[in-house]
Amino acid sequence: MTDESKQYPFTVAQSASAEGIQSTNSSVLLASILAAGSLDELSNGDNFAAVENYVRRQGHVDSQTGKLQSGVMFWLYPTGLHGPYHETREGEIAQHGTLITIEREALFDDALTKAKTGLRLSGIGHLHIAAAQ
Repeated sequence: MTDESKQYPFTVAQSASAEGIQSTNSSVLLASILAAGSLDELSNGDNFAAVENYVRRQGHVDSQTGKLQSGVMFWLYPTGLHGPYHETREGEIAQHGTLITIEREALFDDALTKAKTGLRLSGIGHLHIAAAQ
């Protein structure tokens, strides 16, 4: 494996708001965040139960408004895999997963729905979920 193949594979960052999803090329930023290795990693298993619990707890969801009182960031990966990539038996790098960032004041239900649809099974990306307007 070359030094180049050991770098984090990366792709496009997306931002979800009331206006829809917008994509930008933020490969250097995304690779830098992933390389830090200090993100909590959550699986999509059990119908995203870990994601729901994590966002509710870390986001300090207000029970009356349903809004997050704190921003949240985590790596979401397909069940059975970890991190943003793995080496296949053939020695190739397979990419998977999404960096999820959720702003303070985002609606919990909206954030959970967008996180579920934002998981990349092939390639890696970033999905930013904006605060409710």
